[in-house]
Amino acid sequence: MTIVGAFLFASVVLTSCGSDATADGEKMCKLKCEAEALQTMEDTEENVAKALKLVSDVAELGVEMQKKYKDDEQGKKDLAAAIAACKCD
Repeated sequence: MTIVGAFLFASVVLTSCGSDATADGEKMCKLKCEAEALQTMEDTEENVAKALKLVSDVAELGVEMQKKYKDDEQGKKDLAAAIAACKCD
């Protein structure tokens, strides 16, 4: 599935992009974990629809984070740290 590629792209964009950043990093973590879970599922029509929705959510969040942290260097560092700390159960 292309979900992992989309997530990795968004991760790179976002990590190159703080306090709010922890919450934003948690949002990205949740999306990453959803992508990992979808990877292990069969390519059914329902799962493909979930994957497409997830790609859309990642892209939307990526645009939001680029704008939000454009001029916030500490925010970018905090966001990268929050994403790096992501653990999927």
